Amino acid sequence: MAKKKQEQQEQSQDEHVMAVLDKRTNKTAVISKMNEQDRSIEVVPPDKKNNNSFLKLDRTTPLELFFTNFKNQYQNPTSFSFFLVPLAVLDKTLNAVIQIRKGEDPGPDGKKLVENSELNDEGRIAKLARRYKFDEHQLPWKDLNALGLDKETLFNNHCMGELLKGRITSTALPISKEINGEKKDLGEACFMCVKGADGKVELKTLTRLDKPQYDLPVYKGVFTDEEKDKLAETGTLGGIKEMKDT
Repeated sequence: MAKKKQEQQEQSQDEHVMAVLDKRTNKTAVISKMNEQDRSIEVVPPDKKNNNSFLKLDRTTPLELFFTNFKNQYQNPTSFSFFLVPLAVLDKTLNAVIQIRKGEDPGPDGKKLVENSELNDEGRIAKLARRYKFDEHQLPWKDLNALGLDKETLFNNHCMGELLKGRITSTALPISKEINGEKKDLGEACFMCVKGADGKVELKTLTRLDKPQYDLPVYKGVFTDEEKDKLAETGTLGGIKEMKDT
């Protein structure tokens, strides 16, 4: 009996719902349905009797498309705030939201509940979005896996946070590729994630070079022979060079 109750509590903690606050009326509601065609929403009051009508989500659910369409549908989307709230603490979180809107102090626990659940206008947890540029599910896992990299490797080499922040990884990782059914080692590389023109996150692979590539057109006329010798001898130029972005 105790084990079953514990399992139910754990499941409840994993279940999230998306709550909405209308800042014009200070009324809250819970989303019950997202229409597939236009991504419009239907809501119900956040009462326990409507529990079965709540749309159940998790923290990794990609919501960017919904928020883009939502902003296009409403003339003033800033009148609304959204929260991805664990179902188990829905009442406490929404009460704290209303208290803050009224200028009241919900206490440290209430502030933490709101901070951990408030979404930004891209559908990402606002607190994490301020820290990270991307969410974990946005990373180009297909491209990473094709180079022999997985989540565990990135975590173990302290590279996951750097990728999520949009930085170049400080550690060069061994990469490989399967060619005609055979695994081929491709040396080492650092990585960086950037958002492309289509909004998708792309992987930039920065391979480690065994020797300078001065013969490439992009480097033509950039370094003098003296500077090349200095780079070969010391590994540093001791100054800054301006290059044209081709």
